[in-house]
Amino acid sequence: MFHPRSRWNRFVPATWSLLLVLLWIGGAAPSSAIPFTIKITADNNYAVYTGTVNAVTALHLAGSWSTVKSQAITPVATNNVLYVVAWDDGQVYQGLLATVSAGTGTVNTGSSLWTVCAANTPVSVAPTPANLTVKIAACNKTGGWRPTSRGPNDGSASSLWGNLPTMDDTADWIWHNNPSAPCPGSGNYPFLQGACNPGEYLIFRISLEEVVRCPPPVPSFTMNWTAGYGMLVADGTNSQNEQNYFWSIQESDQSWNLKGPEIMQWFPGQAGAFDLKAFFEGKGQRLKCDTYYRVKLAVANQCVSWRDTIRLVKLNCCPGEVIAPPPARGSIAPRRLPR
Repeated sequence: MFHPRSRWNRFVPATWSLLLVLLWIGGAAPSSAIPFTIKITADNNYAVYTGTVNAVTALHLAGSWSTVKSQAITPVATNNVLYVVAWDDGQVYQGLLATVSAGTGTVNTGSSLWTVCAANTPVSVAPTPANLTVKIAACNKTGGWRPTSRGPNDGSASSLWGNLPTMDDTADWIWHNNPSAPCPGSGNYPFLQGACNPGEYLIFRISLEEVVRCPPPVPSFTMNWTAGYGMLVADGTNSQNEQNYFWSIQESDQSWNLKGPEIMQWFPGQAGAFDLKAFFEGKGQRLKCDTYYRVKLAVANQCVSWRDTIRLVKLNCCPGEVIAPPPARGSIAPRRLPR
C-alpha cells in the first residue's frame, strides 16, 4: 500500500539543500552590508554612526574642528543608514561638511538626500548608540526629519571657514534652521552662533542605499564655430548623470585674467548643443574678434551640486574682417581652472 509520506522519502539530501536555498531566496533575506567611505569635519563636534531607520548599533568615529577625518567603514548587514551627530561649542560659527562614497555613488552635504532632526539635548561628548536610538525613535514618531539648511560650498570665496584642501570643494556646509525657533534675518542664516537656536544636538542621516544609486555628474563639452552663420556652439552632449547644467562665458586674456562681467545661467535637464554667441549677446554683450574667452560648463544632480570643466577659447578673425561681423573660426586651448 502506498504511504502518503513515501513521496518525501524520495528527496535526497542535495534536493533538500536546493529546496532550502529556494525558500531563503523567496523569503525576506536581510540586506547586504554596504561598505562606504566618509570624509567629514564640523564646527565644532561630530560623531559618525550606522544603524537602521529605527535604531543605531555602532559608533565608528568622532572628531572636532578643524580636523578632517576620512575613514572606510563596513557596517553589519541591514545597518545601511548613516547617522552623523553634530553640535557646536558656542563660538562664532557652526556647520557640518561631508562627502560619502559607496560603490560608484557619491553624495555631498548639500544634497536633498540628507535630512536632519533636532534632539534638543545639549551634549559635550558623543551620545551612546542606545541614547541616540531613543532620540531617533522620537524623530520618527513626531515627523521631526527636515531638509538641511545649505550654506556656501567649501570652494566658495564666501565660505566662512575658508577652503579646506582635503575636502571636496563642491560639498556644501549644512546645519539646521529649527522651525520652532527660526533664524531671523536675510536667508534665515543658521550658521552664525547666537543667531538662533537650532535645537542641538543635531542628528543628520542618509540612506547608504541611496548613496550607491547616486553617480556624480560628469561635465564634458566641445567647441565649434559654424562658418557663415556666426554661431559659437558649445556641445555638452557627452556630459553624464546631470539633472541641471550651467553655462558661463567671460572675456579673458591668454593668462586667464578675467575681464568684464561673467554671463551665466542654470538650465534644467541635460546639457546639449548651446549657442554661446546668442546667449552672450542676448545678455547685452558683444563678442570681439581676436579675443580670448573663458567658457565654463557645470553640471549638478541631487547627489552633487557642482562639477565643472573650463576652457579658454580665442576667437580669431579672418583677414580683412572687422569686429562687428562674427569670427569665422576659433581655436581652443583646453585647460582646467580652480573655481
